[in-house]
Amino acid sequence: MQNSTKTALTIAGIGYAVNRYEAYKLRTSDKGYLEEGDQQLKMLGGGVTALGIASAGILELTKSSPKARKVAFVGLAAGTVGYFLLILAALKKMS
Repeated sequence: MQNSTKTALTIAGIGYAVNRYEAYKLRTSDKGYLEEGDQQLKMLGGGVTALGIASAGILELTKSSPKARKVAFVGLAAGTVGYFLLILAALKKMS
């Protein structure tokens, strides 16, 4: 496994730990919900986990093909931007 793959998996692990910590805070809270900052941190942890695992997969599967690696990362970036645009459109429609 390459160092870049290990780094991506480490980042994914950190994101997962943050997400699980915030979920634990939610379960043990008397309020039944998270404050805005904590909720955003939980969502960020989940996003970092997903992107870290996807990056590690891309890095590991495209070891021998730099062009395929570039195409995969451009696709991942486009998908991420598209996802956030959908979220923003949904929030705009809700308000």
